[in-house]
Amino acid sequence: MKLASKIFLTSSLVIVVLAGVGILSLRAVDRLVSVNREITTQTVPALRVTGAVRDAMLALVRLEARFLLLGDPYGALWQERAARVREDLERLREFATTPGEGAHLKEAAAAFERYRQLVGEERALVARGERRRALGIAEREARTRAGEVEAGIERLMEATYARMLAAQAEAARLEARTWTGVLVALGAAVGLALLGTAVVALRMTRSLRTLSVATADVAAGSFREPIRVETRDELGELAHSFNAMAAQIRRMEETKDEFFAMISHELRSPLTSVREAAHLLGDEVPGPLSEKQARLVQIIGTSSDRLLRLVNQILELSG
Repeated sequence: MKLASKIFLTSSLVIVVLAGVGILSLRAVDRLVSVNREITTQTVPALRVTGAVRDAMLALVRLEARFLLLGDPYGALWQERAARVREDLERLREFATTPGEGAHLKEAAAAFERYRQLVGEERALVARGERRRALGIAEREARTRAGEVEAGIERLMEATYARMLAAQAEAARLEARTWTGVLVALGAAVGLALLGTAVVALRMTRSLRTLSVATADVAAGSFREPIRVETRDELGELAHSFNAMAAQIRRMEETKDEFFAMISHELRSPLTSVREAAHLLGDEVPGPLSEKQARLVQIIGTSSDRLLRLVNQILELSG
């Protein structure tokens, strides 16, 4: 794998982890927003309407008593308040989201409808002049039904309030879980980033250190064994190239040694013999020489000295 690919994969892993953290955070935030929206748009309005119905029932009972004692003005007002309570009970159907709330609301609505019917009977009895019978219905059955409505409304308020507390507890749990998840994921991302960076940096520095030592050995002329190639990235390719270069240098050194050995054996020895022979001839050891012969021997001796001196300089440079 290429070095660039390794760095890219390490960075991609960190980015994926961070993206996962972001997605989890967004989902948790969305859930928190949903819970808070439910509290704001469902639970709080339901409690407000339920409280209004409860207060309205108390007012209806008082208006009913005043109607029975004082007559029509309070009867019309009772009808107006009763219609408003009925509308509020219908509205509560939108907010009763749990089976318990629905059952309590259904009980309260049924009791209210029976209470309305009883008040209607009271109005009819009052219209016929049977006020005593109307008072009897109001004190017994009507009070019972009104009490059932109030009890149903109280139970509905308790169920709605319990749902609100549960939603708040869930929001608190989501918040705590979100913070924990984000911190753990961020820690994991940082740990992976440090680990990946450390691994890549360690492999790079180890390979570069090996190349540096081998280069110093080549410069000192003591490099013999090739570098072990452990990776297939750019550093591995560099090690291959270095081994090829070192092998070429070794071959050149061997060729040079062979060349200078050949010069030392095949060139310096004959030149030494030629020079000594020229010196012997110049000293007239074999016999006297003519002037021209002496001149030629001198040229041969001088030239052989120059060649031998040049060969010795070459051999000294090679050493």
